[in-house]
Amino acid sequence: MNRASLPEERSSADPASRNSPAQNCPAQNCIAAFDVHATTLRLPTRAIPLVVAAAPPTDDAPLRLVALLLDVPADRALESIGRALSLPCASASALDLRDESPFAGFLTELERYAAGELTRWSTPVHFRGGTPFQRAVWEAIDAIPAGETRSYGEIARSIGSPGATRAVGSACGRNPIPLRVPCHRVTAASGLGGFTGEMATKRALLQHEGALARPQGSLFPE
Repeated sequence: MNRASLPEERSSADPASRNSPAQNCPAQNCIAAFDVHATTLRLPTRAIPLVVAAAPPTDDAPLRLVALLLDVPADRALESIGRALSLPCASASALDLRDESPFAGFLTELERYAAGELTRWSTPVHFRGGTPFQRAVWEAIDAIPAGETRSYGEIARSIGSPGATRAVGSACGRNPIPLRVPCHRVTAASGLGGFTGEMATKRALLQHEGALARPQGSLFPE
């Protein structure tokens, strides 16, 4: 996969940008400016297809995840991640979703997570959008330790907005990087609450982390 800088940092005078798959695209409106990879998170109880996009590293910053979608089959990965980034582009066909090299560090962490060895992610993230309130929610979510959960109300109180429980739920639903920013660890006061992926995936993630008991007599979450 060819590499390029973030759209806002690219210049038509930059030789690297002329060699990018995005060379025929408006720089600010092209998914080909990002690295994209489709893979599967294989937990003991569930195989979860996912697609991840990242801003390639620059002289000033390492590779940073900008979007991650769960429960997306490979044949819909590019379309789905383009829609999530609001960056459709005809040149996206030039991207190789099988290329693992840009994501070596993240994929190593993903394997360790699947093996139950990872309790804290270190791959950096970059929130391209979001209101100040939403970003505060996402940062609070990122601080929830593995094996623990927080309610929407607890998150609201932790960011100084005790009456904003519903708004916290909405911000969770708009989290652009689930799993890495673990919104599956945010639950309702009396139940699992919502999720950006399938509810069976939220249940499987919580069970894998030890925050939710697995059902007796079944290898798979209900």
